[in-house]
Amino acid sequence: MTGRRNPLTHLSPGWCDLHFHVWHGGTDISIRASQAGRATGVTAMADAGSAGEASFHGLREYVIDPATETIKAFLNIGSIGSSPATGCPS
Repeated sequence: MTGRRNPLTHLSPGWCDLHFHVWHGGTDISIRASQAGRATGVTAMADAGSAGEASFHGLREYVIDPATETIKAFLNIGSIGSSPATGCPS
């Protein structure tokens, strides 16, 4: 033992991030939930408007339901959510 602290010995509860775009493939500005989730210490996240009322079913079926993290979603005011081409509200 050298007397130095090992940085890997610190323990923290799971983090919550309130602004993610996790509909990878649904919008150009999104990443996979697994890339920003448990591997980085985040166990709960909120998608910040990637989907609108007309496209939420896809976000739920392909991202939220299969994820190991807890994911909640804010709906975009635009019916389809963030535009796949630009990431801007439709």
